[in-house]
Amino acid sequence: MKSASAIPAAPRLSSSRLWFGPLVAVAVWFLIELAEVAIIWGICQQGMQGAGAAQHVGLRTLLGLLTVLSVALAMAAGATSYRSWHLTRDQPDFTRTEAHGRWEFISFVGVLVSGTLGAGIVLFILPILVLGGCWGMN
Repeated sequence: MKSASAIPAAPRLSSSRLWFGPLVAVAVWFLIELAEVAIIWGICQQGMQGAGAAQHVGLRTLLGLLTVLSVALAMAAGATSYRSWHLTRDQPDFTRTEAHGRWEFISFVGVLVSGTLGAGIVLFILPILVLGGCWGMN
């Protein structure tokens, strides 16, 4: 077992790889949510409320493609963070993991952030596709 005073070994990964997971996941989540809100707002302002934003085939396709791309990027960020965490961890068992150093902590946070925001991307698109984007603006 590692003592509290032990200095972690030098990491075998770059700083950019370490920060890729948390930062890309947050940026992708922010940009997709902003894009979805802007697209739905624009459609509703153009008077397409009767058809519903989700009934517009081009909009549905665009939102679907943006969502798939965003989830793929969030998954790539999570996979990169997981690989980084795997290189820096001191315990092979997930349930006994403790972040003893900055590298291990940021890698593990990247895994959690990527997973959470990836799920948030999917959950944000569901009401738009099921209810239509303009249902609350009438």
